[in-house]
Amino acid sequence: MKRSKTTSFKAIATAAILVTAIFSAFVLSSCKKKDSGNVLEGISTYASYDTSYITKLADYKNITVTNDLSVTDEDVRNTYLETLESIMARCDFTAEEPVIDPIFSHLVECTGGRKVTEKGDIICFDYAGKLDGEPLEGGTAQYTTSILGAGYFIPGFEDSIIGHETGTDFDIFVTFPESYPQNTDLQNREVCFSIYVHYILPAITDDSVAVLLEYEKTTFDETKTDESKTFVPQYSTAAEYVEHIKEQMRTEAKLNFNSNLEGHIMYELYSGSEFSNVPQAEIDNFKKSVEETAAGYGVSTEVYLYYAYGGIATQEEYDELARFQVCTRGIVAAVVQSEKMTVTRDELNTEAASLAQEYGYDNAEALISAVGIENVCNAILAEKAVNLLIANTTVDEKR
Repeated sequence: MKRSKTTSFKAIATAAILVTAIFSAFVLSSCKKKDSGNVLEGISTYASYDTSYITKLADYKNITVTNDLSVTDEDVRNTYLETLESIMARCDFTAEEPVIDPIFSHLVECTGGRKVTEKGDIICFDYAGKLDGEPLEGGTAQYTTSILGAGYFIPGFEDSIIGHETGTDFDIFVTFPESYPQNTDLQNREVCFSIYVHYILPAITDDSVAVLLEYEKTTFDETKTDESKTFVPQYSTAAEYVEHIKEQMRTEAKLNFNSNLEGHIMYELYSGSEFSNVPQAEIDNFKKSVEETAAGYGVSTEVYLYYAYGGIATQEEYDELARFQVCTRGIVAAVVQSEKMTVTRDELNTEAASLAQEYGYDNAEALISAVGIENVCNAILAEKAVNLLIANTTVDEKR
């Protein structure tokens, strides 16, 4: 029922790029290996890959990637909602005699007893959907939450709850969007939802922050192991709480960005390069691998793309993803060729053994037999190229 936030192609691409993966969808033609000193030759790898469709290669020796550390009011509100949900988890609303945590009761008191919902309200509510009079599978939830107007649910759902009183039952009618990959049978279908709003929860105020401090104190007392440690509040007012959240989010954003620095670099190079006549066969190979993987999981290609690649929901996004994967593979190959990178027998022996252990093969020979010496060599070359790119990258942090 809940709808994912709109995701930019940049976010999809940086999450999707896996240039060091050895199980590539693009298996190169094999050749016989021959030795020239300690360097492996005669193997069709990135060193001999056709990169002629890259008409302009971005400056890979001087890369700048931007890490946007700005935090919006919506980001703060969403984080606050997650904290409220963790407090709600301490309650047992569905028991014969509901068990309500005192801290949750204190939160509800912060609203001053207001009953009618308004746009921007955080609510705790039940919903039950019916399609053509029959219960909608997966369309029921109890004591769930939303921020009215935030777009957590399909368009029209939250707006239809605005203006209703807590403690009353009412029905709303919502038409599912034309693009709804979670369940294509619901696209453009009108569904009736029975709604019951239990609580309006408070916004971030000095009063609600005082309750959050009470909550943090109890969780600290439950988890601390060193009796000499004491709880030290990080905030005491609404303004301080907001800044506390922002700083936590910036720290997390830094960690996430750095853990996926490779993806950001590849997107930057992709955006700065130019391509002509990108090989259609390579694009088709990538799509074939996606479709085979989806079939292996027993789901449609549309559903697999949506969940595995960060929200892809249209054919245009799928086409762009396939092009991106092929082009970034070409960029890696172009760097390998420009830097005249090679794989030695010693590197092959060492890295293949390490990769075999990582991917659950008995030994290097078993790995090479299963995936091919070309793919193992490509994994080694890609890692060399990526390490060079990282060394040539400056991260510009924006707040």
